[in-house]
Amino acid sequence: MRFTLKGNEVILQGSSILVSKVVSNFQMKRVTKKKKEGILLQLKDYPTLTPEKLLLYPQIQQNLEKYKKVLALSTDLPPPRVNDHRIPSRPGQEPVSVKPYRYPHFQKANIEKQVFEMLKSGVIWLSNIP
Repeated sequence: MRFTLKGNEVILQGSSILVSKVVSNFQMKRVTKKKKEGILLQLKDYPTLTPEKLLLYPQIQQNLEKYKKVLALSTDLPPPRVNDHRIPSRPGQEPVSVKPYRYPHFQKANIEKQVFEMLKSGVIWLSNIP
């Protein structure tokens, strides 16, 4: 990790010699009392980056611009390929009779929203197959 502190560049680098583990407050007190030294670190995740916050990270913004074709959300199906696969069914064959997949009621709104968005974008479409 590299950052500037009071005008000086600071570099933090892990050591393969040190052993890291989660310790309790009691264990940390015992180690520092016995060995007269110890290191306690706490790392946190970056906050969610919004477009406004990206301005604070110019390197991230540059990479997003550089790779925007790769990072763009897909809005359609992939193009036809040499080995497109189908699931053939026999004419007049009835569908397999199984109960619908059950899901918790609290997920209903989210599932319906996702299905609506996929129908709207053309990623999925209504089927006339029984």
